[in-house]
Amino acid sequence: MTREDFNGMRPIAEIDPGGIEAMTEFRRQVGRPKAASPKAHIGLRLAAEAVESNQGDRPRYNARVEQAWRETFLTSAARRAAKAGRMPEPAGPVTARQAAKGAAGKRKARSSAPKS
Repeated sequence: MTREDFNGMRPIAEIDPGGIEAMTEFRRQVGRPKAASPKAHIGLRLAAEAVESNQGDRPRYNARVEQAWRETFLTSAARRAAKAGRMPEPAGPVTARQAAKGAAGKRKARSSAPKS
């Protein structure tokens, strides 16, 4: 390619303006559709035995771990709410520090309650 060839070139937007729009629209449609309730990524360190027992040679171990978490934590939250006579609060992002602070507050409240 010579300099003359290069100087004779024009931007694609001048040649085919509809092509840019079509490519933009195509890129929006390509790929996986957006989930109605997207999953959140967390970092979690577990014992090797716990991971191996869930992972093993079987596929979809992430789904099994998520189901176990749901059964453990969502049902226990519902039980606690029913016991307290209120509806469970909607789950939101909670940091480890907030969770520890909340658990410590609950322990203090229980220990300072008058004994009958």
